Amino acid sequence: MTRSRKGRTGARSEPDLLALHDALLARFGPQGWWPAGTAFEMIVGAILTQQTSWKNVEIAIEKLKANHLLAPAR
Repeated sequence: MTRSRKGRTGARSEPDLLALHDALLARFGPQGWWPAGTAFEMIVGAILTQQTSWKNVEIAIEKLKANHLLAPAR
């Protein structure tokens, strides 16, 4: 969100956000902030964190991995 001098808020346009993302990526590089081995694991972790603590998400992901269930159905 952007804020004008009068305190009004408005949504940033998509190109502005993409330009900001690109500038941050160029300056700081990939951050590796999400601990996941695959894109699918990242998606599962993101969904699980909506309803539970990260500690329990880690346990669930490890159990899924141990049972070879952490892969999208084909």
